[in-house]
Amino acid sequence: MSDDAEPLIAETWWGAGARALFGPGWRGPEPWGVWGFGPMHGLRLPLPLGRATELEADVRAFLAGSQTRQRIVIRAGAEAIGEWNFTLAANREIRSVRIPTLPPGTSITFHPQMQGIPAELDKRSRERRPLGLGLHRFRLSGGPTAKTPV
Repeated sequence: MSDDAEPLIAETWWGAGARALFGPGWRGPEPWGVWGFGPMHGLRLPLPLGRATELEADVRAFLAGSQTRQRIVIRAGAEAIGEWNFTLAANREIRSVRIPTLPPGTSITFHPQMQGIPAELDKRSRERRPLGLGLHRFRLSGGPTAKTPV
């Protein structure tokens, strides 16, 4: 993740307090990060009031078998604010999206175009939940200068 970004608001791996930032649609943490499952994965982020914010995330999509592409639409409340496209050649990457000024309590959600069921795409897997976005870590920047590590 870039060190020359605007002032840090929050950054997480899976340290203390990180679970409180994850809304519906996420599995439990794994050593590398967390998988989103189902049609929507939500985050409850400490967004600054009256200020746009940048979300920078180390992410990948679940791709296997015939599922070689994925499109994730990012929403702030009901408003689409971005889209990330994944392929086998361009899967795990650091991607970003600008979050506009939002009312307090607005969730950021990720909406996979398709959710792959690993056991149906790879016979070696026993995972039956539909996976979408894999989140390794993320950070918010562009807010107040006080740092709030999570």
